[in-house]
Amino acid sequence: METNKSSQNSIEKLMAILSVHLEPEVLGIEIKDTIAKIPFNKARLKIYLDTVRDIRYAWKKVGRYQIYFKDFYPKSEGITEIEALTHHVHAYLEDLNTFENKLIVLLGILKNDANEHVINSKEFKQSMSELTDKIRQGFKKLDDQRGQHRHKGMRYVHNDLLKAENAYMMIEQLNIPPFCDFYSSEIKEKLKEKLSRDRILSFEKAKNDWIELARINQEHLDENTDKLFEGLATSIYQILCIDSTAKFLQELSDREHQNNQLTKSVPVTFGI
Repeated sequence: METNKSSQNSIEKLMAILSVHLEPEVLGIEIKDTIAKIPFNKARLKIYLDTVRDIRYAWKKVGRYQIYFKDFYPKSEGITEIEALTHHVHAYLEDLNTFENKLIVLLGILKNDANEHVINSKEFKQSMSELTDKIRQGFKKLDDQRGQHRHKGMRYVHNDLLKAENAYMMIEQLNIPPFCDFYSSEIKEKLKEKLSRDRILSFEKAKNDWIELARINQEHLDENTDKLFEGLATSIYQILCIDSTAKFLQELSDREHQNNQLTKSVPVTFGI
């Protein structure tokens, strides 16, 4: 399953346009000459480009977790699938937090640059603060979606994953003293069978829960990230003083995209 697959996502449009301003020769001498006429600060533009690249990387990484939860389990006997899923859960929550923080960093950069480059800087800075609060609230809602998943100290616990882990540990204990001495061989085998069933069912329930949670979360993240950067792009171009060339490059990109779509829709025939 592919994630983040839209070829016209606004964050990637923004990154492409910023990249071309740093290396305009990739699109030919005409584009290079057009961009050369615009007096912009390359060092400042690179800060924005690097920040957007970091955000895109974090967004793409979070988008992979539906696959990780579904398929990424080691075949090593030294690591159980329960341990692997637990690791994925911790990593997923960390990467969601990283993505959130990188978005807020970009808004902070925009807010700091407002005094120098935005005419209505007071209103703009207020809008950046409000947007930061909305992002934080949005990620809080993602936390609330976790249902039975809860935070205790430094450990995140999912009820079914905990059940699977406990069943696995109890099976292990039945093989070692003093626990193995408490039961007859017949009772131990029956207990192991029941615990094995419980482990498998609880693990599959936890695994499917996280696959579905990652899918739902990603739908919201993809949609909201696209809307966010569609709105931020204009402000970024204005702050960097490249709004005219950015518009030109965007129109060029849109025409190229339309031509590609038209080419795909035209049937190819061969005459003899």
